[in-house]
Amino acid sequence: MIKTETSTGVTIFVIGTQRLDASNATAFHSQLAPLIKGHDRIILDFTSVEFMDSTGIGALVGVTKGKSPDARIAMCGLTPAVETIFKLLRMDMFFLVAADRSDAIALLEGA
Repeated sequence: MIKTETSTGVTIFVIGTQRLDASNATAFHSQLAPLIKGHDRIILDFTSVEFMDSTGIGALVGVTKGKSPDARIAMCGLTPAVETIFKLLRMDMFFLVAADRSDAIALLEGA
């Protein structure tokens, strides 16, 4: 479900599922939570995620609570449907959101 890549000192976690909802939110959390520990510049790439419900958002918030205090996380590749959910729930106030990876890297460098 999650593929790890690196680029210019940034760890990128590519979410490889079309849906992040009640059917897989627990597995998402269990897989990603230990991966983000020890990284201080993190991008979550949601390009493949076409749908996310409140359970998926809850899993995402839970994962980010386990990050180190100095770590910064940016999201990128939000599809229109996922971006709408982020805005409705005002998650864009809590997470750095970028259109693509290069913009996310720039956000992390400027944060």
